[in-house]
Amino acid sequence: MQADALEQIGYQAESGPWRKFCLTGAKELREGIKKLPVPGPASPDAVRAMTLDTLFDYFAVRLTREKAEGKLAKEPSASVSLSRNTLNDLMLKQTTLKDAFAKGDVKITGDPSKLNYVFDSQDDYSLVAVNR
Repeated sequence: MQADALEQIGYQAESGPWRKFCLTGAKELREGIKKLPVPGPASPDAVRAMTLDTLFDYFAVRLTREKAEGKLAKEPSASVSLSRNTLNDLMLKQTTLKDAFAKGDVKITGDPSKLNYVFDSQDDYSLVAVNR
């Protein structure tokens, strides 16, 4: 009955947005809300197009304080050498630090466990659907 009422209001609405709101509401009441795939935090093209400064800013934004608290050193305890392609793959989670290190794509001097903390402290900020 609610769907029928919204549908009639939508048909009579003069404003395009209000017509859409009402007709979409009627459709959702009848068929339910359609589950859509949630995109990842950044597309591969976006990550590849970022400058290194922007990429590290993006990396810093994804760092979760709760996960990193008490685990990261105030002074650098490891130095990393890797190609930009390997860094992109790590940021996109197309490879792991362990796999890249095993392949020789990453060279680490110092304490490698600290570097694992940095990557393990990243969050994807996935969107969560709210059920009403």
